[in-house]
Amino acid sequence: GDLAIATAAALVRLKGDTVAEARLVVGGALRRAARISRLEAALAGAAASEAAGVALATCWVDDLTDDLLPDSATPLDYLHAMLPRFVATAVRDAATGTA
Repeated sequence: GDLAIATAAALVRLKGDTVAEARLVVGGALRRAARISRLEAALAGAAASEAAGVALATCWVDDLTDDLLPDSATPLDYLHAMLPRFVATAVRDAATGTA
């Protein structure tokens, strides 16, 4: 069966079509769940339709490198590539109301 590598939670508050506030947490592939403060700040003021792109363009995963838990199945370079895409999907879904 499939094994979950990471978890992500995204709460996005909109004012019209603009992100007014975001609260983001990533876990599973880390020593402990962590807020993604850099990305939360970057999302403030972004258009909801552009939120996933902002999540991909913001180099937040570097802030968590010391807490990542790479192993033989999920090496560090994989986690650095996968986590931004994974979180971007959660951000997109929260900002646009899709799932």
